[in-house]
Amino acid sequence: MKQVDTMVIGLGTTGAAAARALARQGIGVLGVDAAPLDRAGARWRNGVPEATLRTHDLPVPDAPLAIRSTAFHLVAGWGPQRLTVRDHALLDVDMPWLVARLQDDAREAGAELRGGVRVRGLARDGDAHVVELDGETIRARRVVDCGGLVAPSLAQRPDRSWLCVAAQQDRELADPEGARRWLEAQGVADGETVSFAGVAGGFSIVNLAVHLPDDHGPGEVHVLTGSIPGLGNPAGPVLLERLVAEHPWIGERRSGGSRAIPLIPPEPVPGRDGLVRLGDAAGQVYAAHGSGIAAGLDAADDLARVWGGGGDAWDFTVSWQREHGGRLASSAVFARYSAGLSAEDLRVLMRAGLMQPALVRDGLHQASPNEVDPRVLPGLLLGALRAPAYALRMAPVVAAMRKVESLHARFPDEPSAVPAWSSARDAVFQRLG
Repeated sequence: MKQVDTMVIGLGTTGAAAARALARQGIGVLGVDAAPLDRAGARWRNGVPEATLRTHDLPVPDAPLAIRSTAFHLVAGWGPQRLTVRDHALLDVDMPWLVARLQDDAREAGAELRGGVRVRGLARDGDAHVVELDGETIRARRVVDCGGLVAPSLAQRPDRSWLCVAAQQDRELADPEGARRWLEAQGVADGETVSFAGVAGGFSIVNLAVHLPDDHGPGEVHVLTGSIPGLGNPAGPVLLERLVAEHPWIGERRSGGSRAIPLIPPEPVPGRDGLVRLGDAAGQVYAAHGSGIAAGLDAADDLARVWGGGGDAWDFTVSWQREHGGRLASSAVFARYSAGLSAEDLRVLMRAGLMQPALVRDGLHQASPNEVDPRVLPGLLLGALRAPAYALRMAPVVAAMRKVESLHARFPDEPSAVPAWSSARDAVFQRLG
């Protein structure tokens, strides 16, 4: 039986980042993925703050590996009410490139990575874990499960009511003149992102970014859609196909994919007894807009720092919950509020000033929903006077976001205190309905 120090299951973004960070700490790592390594993880584009790449010692690639949108237009329904955010420093990053870069870095640091290997069983055995693979058994002192919503250590999947099903595709530009007419009708420029929100129930979007032909290529269309089917809405892939059918200037698919994203508060105990779950498997997602890339990179680096310093899985749990858990939990509160907003609600919030470009920019950067720039406070107060019913509706949401951040900042030192802590956090979400 082969023995290893640390086994990483799943080598998409979070798993490859974990293998990389742990190997850089001098920890022996064996990583496996059910898919071939060059097909592991997401196969589409994802919005990633530029600062996130720099923070995690990753290069900022040029186009087409990373597309920099010059403006982000958030539209209520199909319009016309909108907010525009410029200079937001959010990149549409090619996930296959990012996963390959992280895997290459992991191997360079000494990690052994294998693709096309399925985990058939995972069990605790004394002070180690026994991992059953295709035709081989591994005994690992520690296991990092980055298997997402099908992680072998996951007890149950999240409630479907809080699963966003998103789809993203890069498509050919079949009719540049038709695309130009569409841009003119929308009042936006080449390369800007238009995000139609609330078009298929609360927490739904249809994003379009048109890149017209230039010296670098024939042009292309980037499409991102998402919704919560568990609330009775058409899923992201359905919204995408409808959009393409309605706009014949959008051509054939070049690349892309779809997935379910949990919009849930973080797992109370992501790590204990030598087993750690990271990424979607632990609810480590910025649920306010359903992105787990930055959260996974953060968690991977945090785990390596703790284990590299001699800590254990529980030490990681305490450290991560206190540093990052509150921000992600408060974003899950906001996601529940957002799921109840219709397109007309969004129009009212925008007109009143209760939604402002600075707040949208903070969300794109995955800041805590509680971290409000003082410069927007006068506008928010004026908005509350213009739309008092909406301000009253938001008040318990703001209170809940603050409460869960406070709870995470005071995450208990001892495992025995976690049930009471979890009950207190659960109560906050239950009051939201």
